[in-house]
Amino acid sequence: MKDDLNIDLWNIWDLHIHSPRSFDYLNRTCDKSIIDLIDKKEFEKIKNNWIKKLISNIEKNQIKLFSITDHNLFDKNYYESIKSLINQNVTIIPGIEVDCFLLKENKKDIFNNYFQLLIHINPNDYEKLINFNDFFCKNSSNNKKNYKINFSALTFEQVCSFFTEHEVECNISV
Repeated sequence: MKDDLNIDLWNIWDLHIHSPRSFDYLNRTCDKSIIDLIDKKEFEKIKNNWIKKLISNIEKNQIKLFSITDHNLFDKNYYESIKSLINQNVTIIPGIEVDCFLLKENKKDIFNNYFQLLIHINPNDYEKLINFNDFFCKNSSNNKKNYKINFSALTFEQVCSFFTEHEVECNISV
């Protein structure tokens, strides 16, 4: 049976990993990243320990492909640090998890249309993802008074327009 399934060619992937930069890191429920709650020196320790643990787990579990997909944020420094430290047989793909909603005529119903997109992009385009951080801050629902919503999110149309306008080759999944 093993020969029929080509199990020797199978690889383990993890395309949905949160770093300490995500507001829900360690199952926290507050809307601020841990970096906003502690001083920078303490955060650097947390970040460095997390990267060491991540790489150790990647190697231990023989993961061949992975992506850091923090909420509404791409951290170039994390990406480049991890990329420089991982084994050459392992691939990291730039990614982001975007909080999103479908805009309906009845704006009171936005929360019922809430979902999250996992977006993985071509590693050659990762510099373009840095622009998304500013785009999200300027365009998210918390900055729009007409949306009756108490968390930051973009409309699906806004997400699509960003990636189209910036010519980012990506894969989007819900």
